[in-house]
Amino acid sequence: GDACNLDESLGTFDAILASNLLCRLPDPTKFLKSLPSMLNPGGVIVLVSPYSWLEEYTPKDAWIGGNPSVIDPNTSKPLRSSDAVSAILENLGLERAAPNADFPFLIR
Repeated sequence: GDACNLDESLGTFDAILASNLLCRLPDPTKFLKSLPSMLNPGGVIVLVSPYSWLEEYTPKDAWIGGNPSVIDPNTSKPLRSSDAVSAILENLGLERAAPNADFPFLIR
């Protein structure tokens, strides 16, 4: 199916896992904004992403961070995808259960 247009009849979930998905969507912000309506109270969302944005999947103007021309006003450096995603989720009222973590990401 299309993760940007999920059918509401799927219901709600205690846990949502999006692994290696975000940077392969045509509208990742739309997907993130849909998450609260799919999550049961007390549920968790786990996002795992290499943030390897490519225009063949996601138009550059839809990238969440990762664009060198978008500057983070707090650091005066390019906006990191992980920080931008965190800000979107916090603005949606979601609470962080664990800090962002950087791990090696191997895709075979």
